Amino acid sequence: MENLSGKVFLITGATDGIGKLTALELAKREATVYIHGRSPERIETTIEEIKESTGNNNIKGYQADFASFSEIRILAEKVLSTPGSLDVLINNAGMGGGEQGNNERTLSQDGFEICFQVNYLSTFLLTHLLLPKLKATPSSKVVNVSSLGQAPIDFNNIMLENDFKELRAYRQSKLAMIMFTIDLAEKLQKEGITVNALHPGSMLNTKIAYGLFGKTFGDAKSGADAIVHLATALELAEVTGKFFDVKRESRALPQAYESDSRTKLWDLSRQWTEVG
Repeated sequence: MENLSGKVFLITGATDGIGKLTALELAKREATVYIHGRSPERIETTIEEIKESTGNNNIKGYQADFASFSEIRILAEKVLSTPGSLDVLINNAGMGGGEQGNNERTLSQDGFEICFQVNYLSTFLLTHLLLPKLKATPSSKVVNVSSLGQAPIDFNNIMLENDFKELRAYRQSKLAMIMFTIDLAEKLQKEGITVNALHPGSMLNTKIAYGLFGKTFGDAKSGADAIVHLATALELAEVTGKFFDVKRESRALPQAYESDSRTKLWDLSRQWTEVG
């Protein structure tokens, strides 16, 4: 088990499920771990649990609601103002297809279909805002948690005003994450930053899986292991722009490899998030 002392990891959505287990594993390896969550109380509880379990006191928390771009900007400012490097950004925050699992279309604070914003647009924004810190850290990485459950994006109905279905909302947001991964990897290749995405496992015992399907049968720990592997494995140090099914390189839906579709998504994402 590689010692990660001196390395700094930021994990979004890290107060429960796969994100929390990922933070715990990295803390065991003596990394400095920044955890993000939506609830201040859960952030504090998670920090204390990790410290007590691992003896690692280099754990710091950040609060933000991914349904709000203004909160994402505040989060980024706080991370950027924290002294030191940022070696790995793990974009894990996410939700199922509807706010309450009721298969009803819900809008974010910024007026977007909430799953698309929480699972994708806010990650797009946060990653761009943190690029100065990533660029200042040699051999930094971005790891995007996606899924094998993907759906093509209909650019005439991207916010699903017509025929909203919870599972489709979730799946198109996860394909968007992979499309973002491919484009960002290409744009950052000369900066020495790798960007990869993964499916951490099927039907793992997480709130998202239970909310979407009403049952789970996989161990969330295996998903955390896959994330840690992609973030730290020496043999993947120079791999970029790829999608992994757990620990094996895989392929996303064909739309992910269509440059025209990716360009459309990138341009819309920049417009909606007001990224320069």
